Amino acid sequence: MSAVRHLVTKAQALGNCLAIVQKCIDKRGYDSLILSGLHISDADPAGKVQCSMVVEDRHLNVNGTLHGGVSATLVDVVGSLAVGAMGYHGTGVSADIQVSYLAAPKVGDKLHMSAVADKVGKTLAFTRVEIFGADNKLAVRGSHTKYVRGMKHMLDGERAQHHGHGHGQKK
Repeated sequence: MSAVRHLVTKAQALGNCLAIVQKCIDKRGYDSLILSGLHISDADPAGKVQCSMVVEDRHLNVNGTLHGGVSATLVDVVGSLAVGAMGYHGTGVSADIQVSYLAAPKVGDKLHMSAVADKVGKTLAFTRVEIFGADNKLAVRGSHTKYVRGMKHMLDGERAQHHGHGHGQKK
């Protein structure tokens, strides 16, 4: 990853985020149980995303409120989407996730999520996520550190071509 960021378009940012979520759903693993109802309403190439999801029975704990594991998964995935919105083909792997549970959304509540990639460096990316529940009450606050070394950006090939270099060629 270069120190100079070349922004992708909003359409590319949204398309990349949608592709990331679809890939998770298509694998039919744990993520698909959580993410099949996730709606991405905005993806900004500056590393910001807005998402929403309605809490369903399958998202609940034994007390009838949003399961903490679902909240942590949303911090993981929505934070990752903030990195994806910047145009990276992958989103890295989790190095650390911190989750604070501030309220307990219930079935039928519409969650509104926002994530920001505060910094994407050569090795680590740092994101912040907030999840709001009923009455726009902050329900979950999280931070997510990702290991991102070696991630490819969708404009890497284009940048090489603009500088007169082909793929895989050095100056």
